[in-house]
Amino acid sequence: MIITRKYFNDRTEGKIILPNGNTLYTIERARTGDYPCIPEGRYIFERDLIGKHRWWRILDVSGRTHIEIHPANYAHQLQGCIAPCTHIINGAGRNSFTACTTLYDFYGNEGVQYVLDITS
Repeated sequence: MIITRKYFNDRTEGKIILPNGNTLYTIERARTGDYPCIPEGRYIFERDLIGKHRWWRILDVSGRTHIEIHPANYAHQLQGCIAPCTHIINGAGRNSFTACTTLYDFYGNEGVQYVLDITS
């Protein structure tokens, strides 16, 4: 999965192109401040059955623990995590639960590790 980001002073927005060609978006915190977005790079993610939100966890983020992909509508609701959404209006994600369900259709297998590339 590839997330292509745009950075704003108060948030980070991203775009995901799904394997079927459809698009989802992401909302994260800004690059600086409390709980900043994770650095660009390549990560491994997998289904999370024990974490706080139990959607996906991103493994081996340098200097961080408990980084997840889960529903949220606003960057301030996140603590370094990534929230998928179906669209973004004025910096707010919409239909985040629906977007997570859509991602689950492609990345929902337990015991499988997936690649996440984050770029700008």
